[in-house]
Amino acid sequence: MSRQKFRKRIKQYLFLSAAILISLIASFLSLPIFLSKKSNIPVLPYSFLLKMKQRDDYSLVLQDLSVSLGYAPDYQTRFDSDYYLFSILSRDKVVFTGSFPKINLVVSEDLRSSYSEYKKKKLNDFELALPFFSSADKIVFFNEKGDEVLRIDLSSFNLSKPNFDKSVFCGDGVCADNENFISCFKDCGFKTVLKIKDL
Repeated sequence: MSRQKFRKRIKQYLFLSAAILISLIASFLSLPIFLSKKSNIPVLPYSFLLKMKQRDDYSLVLQDLSVSLGYAPDYQTRFDSDYYLFSILSRDKVVFTGSFPKINLVVSEDLRSSYSEYKKKKLNDFELALPFFSSADKIVFFNEKGDEVLRIDLSSFNLSKPNFDKSVFCGDGVCADNENFISCFKDCGFKTVLKIKDL
């Protein structure tokens, strides 16, 4: 084999190896797209923080509203009675619904007779951390009968997201929407992504 043909063969092998390597890297980088989360619940270190007041007739009054750091519960527990429903809307389209109890159960125990009594207690002043949607424009609350008890127009509030250090949340065990296995392998490694896909 002549030296010229040998060099040509080497160049072909190098080109083929480079093409295979680029394909492998592209496949590796595209994994988060194909193994994306199925849940429509946002996983972000932000939440709507609502300070509420419960009246004697169980209607609700908003006292303050802000965006805070921290993950919100999913509010997917189902209750038989004594609960509120809420919907988060974006352009009149519901993007999230949930429920939470409208009373607290207070347990009083008699140690001598091993008797426990449960008493219902109003919430009075309380706070709610709801999932944050940047496109949300309304939050509506209902009682268990479906009657509206409070409507909040988010456009009337000057809501700004607080700054946060990404390194603080990277490593918290939650693969957030603003993280991936490249930017935060601790939370979004292959095992985490595969678990999310199987949900």
